[in-house]
This record gives sequence, C-alpha cells and structure tokens, in this order.
Amino acid sequence: MCWAAWDPANALVELSKDFTKESGIAMKFEFVPWTSYADRFLNELNSHGKLCDLIIGDSQWIGGSAENGHYVKLNDFFQKNGISMDDFLPATVVGYSEWPKNTPNYWALPAMGDVVGWTYRKDWFSRPELQKEFKAKYGGTSPASTYDQLKQIAEFFQGREIDGKKVYGASIYTERGSEGITMGVTNVLYDWGFEYQNPKKPYDMQGFVNSPDAVKGLEFYKELYKCCTPPGASNVYMGESADAFKSGQVALHMNFAFTWPGLYKGPERRRRQDSASSPIRRRRSILPQPRRAGHLRGFLFRPSGGCLQVHQVVREAGGPGQVAGSWAASPAPSRCSTIRASSRAALRQDLPGIDGDREGLLGRAVLC
Repeated sequence: MCWAAWDPANALVELSKDFTKESGIAMKFEFVPWTSYADRFLNELNSHGKLCDLIIGDSQWIGGSAENGHYVKLNDFFQKNGISMDDFLPATVVGYSEWPKNTPNYWALPAMGDVVGWTYRKDWFSRPELQKEFKAKYGGTSPASTYDQLKQIAEFFQGREIDGKKVYGASIYTERGSEGITMGVTNVLYDWGFEYQNPKKPYDMQGFVNSPDAVKGLEFYKELYKCCTPPGASNVYMGESADAFKSGQVALHMNFAFTWPGLYKGPERRRRQDSASSPIRRRRSILPQPRRAGHLRGFLFRPSGGCLQVHQVVREAGGPGQVAGSWAASPAPSRCSTIRASSRAALRQDLPGIDGDREGLLGRAVLC
C-alpha cells in the first residue's frame, strides 16, 4: 500500500495486523513525505510501475487515473462484497470515488474526509486576569464562534508574555510546497461565498471564484497572517502548525482533525501515563471551524468512545436553504454513528429538516 508518511498511515499499519492474521496475507507499505507524495506516486502511476497494489491517492487524481487505466473500476468488486456507497456521505462519494462526476461509476473508496478545526490553549483562556482584560477590550470571553472573534483572540495574545515566555496569536496554513496554503485559504473562502464555478454553467468561473465576497475572505486570511502569526510562519502546514501549538508558541492553531491525537504525544504525555485527567489534557480544547458573521452554521459535535462525529450545515442567514434553528440551537443527534452507518438516511434521521435536496449542505463530515 502506498500513501503519505504521517500518523493516519501509521494507524493503517496497525490495522493491517488484524488483516494479516485473518487472511494470511502480509502487507508492505511505501510511505513518503507529503512534499514528495504527488511526484513520487504520479510517476509510479504514469510509468505503470508495480509498487502499489493499493494506493490512497488525492481526489484530483481520479479522472486522469480512470481515463489512463491506472485505477481499476470497482463497481463489480463493491457489489460482490456488499459495499454500498449509500454508507458514505454524498460529498465524499462525488469527490473521492466517482468518475465522471455525478455518475454511478466508482474508482475508489472514500478513505478520509478532511475536517479542519481549531485547538486553543484552554489554560490561557481561563485565567481570570486575562478574561477580565479581554472582556474590557472586546466585551466577551467565550471561545470564538465567528472569524471576527477568532481574530480578536489572536490579536489579544499576539506578542503577550505568559509564564515568562513571549507567545503569539495563531498558527495557520501557509505552506507552498504542496497544498498547505490552498487548504488554509479555502476554509475561509467557503464561508465568504466562494464558488468554483457558475452552478448553472460549468467552467464559467468569472465572478464566482473571484466574487467580491470571496475577495473579502482572502483579505481576511491575509490580515490574520499579518497580525497574529509567529515570526517565520510563511511555510506552515500540518506538522509545523501542530509543533507551534504543542511547544506553547500560540494560543490558537488551525489543523485537520486527524492531527489532534498527535497533540498528546511526546515525553510529557508518557510521564503522565496517558491519564485522562492529566494537566496536558486540561490545557487544550477544540473549536469547530468559525463562521462568518451573518451566516448560520449548525454543528453536531459528539464524541462517543473512539468516535468523533462532526456534521456541519451552512447557509447565509435569510438566504435560500436556511436551516431552522431548532436542532442547531440544541444539537442532539440520536447517536454517534460509525462511518458506515453515516448514510443519507441516517443523516436525515439525525437532522430533522434536512431533506434530500439539502444533502449538499452537509460537508467536512465524519471521522472515526
């Protein structure tokens, strides 16, 4: 199996041991750093190499790999083995499995949905003297629910001295060697109304990609970078952002949810024997992705055992597809399902008022 070298790949190595025990088939792995990932494996595909029996590729590879014979069409395999695409979120099926898009032709199985969230230093936020100062300046002390509030918090901590150490506001994605800057900026652009194209005219991008609101979103991201990041933060992605947070440099950090377990790694955790009540756990907490002021965003965010489930619904307040606030104001899904149980039907059951026409509102969704 071929993939990038990171924590989720290490988890696959552990899972493969059960597979080998049941099947008698030994697994071999080829993991490379993210900065070399695309070049390494696209070269392997284009040269028709024999290294990868299985590959976890990027979603944008599906079209070319299907057209050029690099990927095997999996419809018959799925049918034979009882694998149903109804068991996966619709957005992940379209984005990660289908070619041509919006047709029942499947070339891959969704492996991981990208969920971006913010972790923050709960111990800093809870200090009475800092809460008092922040409230006097901004009028509130709760963790951010809007981008404006997030920027206020980042500005508040930027350059502040805490426990004798100079700290900074936020760590955000800025890396340019692969996809880092894109992953960071688009998370903000979407909330400002960015669209890839005219929904009524494919490939008509003028006025959508560069709409006035999308430009405002880009300007906000630039302002956050300029005002509130540590020195030398111009080439940051997952690893660097996590390191800045773990080392106590920043009050907030942006990162994919699958990096969160890594925040508890290291000598300090081993010394405390992974105690659920240890100070290292109490120092950190998690925010869902903030919203743009004037937008309605409902979150269902519920841990259960080893499962963390996040459902997100977004529409501009008062605009088409606005979701009534009944469940959003008091999120209480009936259960924390596993990935395979998170079907269209299950989502509709857990989110009253979300019908088939609104399934496109659900995004950045489930991880276990």
